[in-house]
Amino acid sequence: MADNPAPLVLLSFIDRSGSEPGSSTVYRWGDRTCACADLHAALVRFFEPDRVVLFGVGEGPAPASPGGTPVRWQAIPAGQSEADLWTVFSLFCSAVDAGDRVIVEINTGSRPLAFVTFVAVQYLRETKGVQVERVCSVAPGPGGEALVQDLSAFVAVLDWMRGVHAFTQHVDAADLAALMGIVQNRAYRDGTGHPLSLKPWGHALSLFTQAVRLSRPREVMHAADILTTHYAEVTAEVHQLIPPLAPAMDRLQEATAMGRGGSPDLLSWESLSIGLNLIEYQCRHDLLMQAVTLAREWCLNYLILELDYHPDQWLVWEVRDEIGRTITGAALEVRHHPYEGTTLSAGFARLEQKEDLVALWIILADLRNDIAHCGMNLQQKSAATIQGRTGDMVKRLRDLVVGSSCRVTGGRSGDDRSPELPPGEGEGGDGEGDQPEE
Repeated sequence: MADNPAPLVLLSFIDRSGSEPGSSTVYRWGDRTCACADLHAALVRFFEPDRVVLFGVGEGPAPASPGGTPVRWQAIPAGQSEADLWTVFSLFCSAVDAGDRVIVEINTGSRPLAFVTFVAVQYLRETKGVQVERVCSVAPGPGGEALVQDLSAFVAVLDWMRGVHAFTQHVDAADLAALMGIVQNRAYRDGTGHPLSLKPWGHALSLFTQAVRLSRPREVMHAADILTTHYAEVTAEVHQLIPPLAPAMDRLQEATAMGRGGSPDLLSWESLSIGLNLIEYQCRHDLLMQAVTLAREWCLNYLILELDYHPDQWLVWEVRDEIGRTITGAALEVRHHPYEGTTLSAGFARLEQKEDLVALWIILADLRNDIAHCGMNLQQKSAATIQGRTGDMVKRLRDLVVGSSCRVTGGRSGDDRSPELPPGEGEGGDGEGDQPEE
């Protein structure tokens, strides 16, 4: 059996200062009409809330509500000062419990009060998880009727903008993906359209951000390919069903552009460029742990291409381990520590950028060790220092690409031939290529 739904609460403002005793207005909601003295009474008849909270100036019993719905009167100040409006805000927010469903009447007689009410609704959604069922107002209709309008769709505009902000600023597409799924499902249920791309595109957007946060450049490229391929059709559906999101579509596409252009399964200078774009993107969004971790793997990919060391087997553990032990040995040599050379050591020594590579490798090792151990050592680096050094790290990575003597897939030609693939233990290797902690 499904759980009982949360209580439905009508929050309404009443002002009878200009009304005549015993007067009534005919309110219309769709095909239904009713003659009532106040809007809140009409809303009770139309939507049948579980209880009503009436806000008004002065003391006194709450006006009777049709159908015996419980009504609570809440006196509020006149709203003639900022302090008054803050008091109204506080009283409004305290009138509901966490998780309640609410119908809110926007007071059209007071613009400041209407604005405060709208802000309070957003505050309640965030702080108490209140569900906004309807935001009601009235407009003049034919024959003196008052047409009840539901403005709750405009509340969703803030949801979309919050989702865009979460994506562009915090690399989180969960809200956007959920909203796109809701819109597609509703369109099919209500017969307002038959979108095919909204939900899958939102899912791909979520996969993209997950891959960025977990430093999975191959998955970033895969998701970016989906997002690019279906961009035109999903944009058309957005214009039809979600107009408020349309102006932000270019921003979403620009953010995913860094993942386009490479093959996830092929190591190439194109995919290396995408990896570097991803590292920069992570740094801009303060994903520093991920950026440092990915930068180390990027260096291994760079050397696999520079040394033409089995680039077609770049994901094999033995290949990456041999590369890692090679540059680690060079770093140990610079620090005058004992090391064991590899089949690639001689070729590495002939690289024009070997000194830059070793310096970068040492920086990455120090950064990674400090991050991995959460600064739990006597020479810890401050968070500000780590952030500054990641900026230097990105510059060094860019300089490597600019100074590379090899820009096409296939590695160097001439004397640097691919050595034999070393024997190893497969994916379960012992990690000998890791820079030792000091």
